Amino acid sequence: MLINEKLEMIVWQPFKNYSTSLAKYLLDHRVFGRGNQFKFVQGPVPYLDNDLKEFDRAPSLGHTNWFPKVSTHYTKVLPIRNPYDRVISQWKHALKYDGGLSFDDFLFNNSKQLIQFPATKVYKYDKLIKVENIEQELKDLSLFNDKYNFPHENKSKESDNFQLEEKQKELIYYLHYSDFQTGGYDK
Repeated sequence: MLINEKLEMIVWQPFKNYSTSLAKYLLDHRVFGRGNQFKFVQGPVPYLDNDLKEFDRAPSLGHTNWFPKVSTHYTKVLPIRNPYDRVISQWKHALKYDGGLSFDDFLFNNSKQLIQFPATKVYKYDKLIKVENIEQELKDLSLFNDKYNFPHENKSKESDNFQLEEKQKELIYYLHYSDFQTGGYDK
């Protein structure tokens, strides 16, 4: 997560929702001035409230949904992404570790991992920002400096002509229904 104590704001970093790009931008002292930029905070891996009474897992790489008690009143900003694009990006990321992984195998096996869940179900938030319009969304929160371009880091390589089949779209819609509804994305 990214946290700014002066602004009393948290920006969550859901997996494959521009988390690396947001970190690069919001952590940059050149963008905000030294001491005013966000800080990167790690915590336990994502969890659901009913899952655990205490954290029993190792720290994650920032994709946490935990926040310190001192910041419970902070404004919590959640980046959201079109679920079709997000799931394809998650699959492309998985291909780095298993080049032979078919999209269907990924979808049926990996969709059960909490880090792959719909962001709106895993993270408590006050404000959604759509990554498809990230610069304007950050401007609306006074978190954008026109002198610096927003970076697009950790971008998945384009797959040649990869098209979702109708059954895959149906499953993604079913699994990520809350993100479709909350984010206003078309089926």
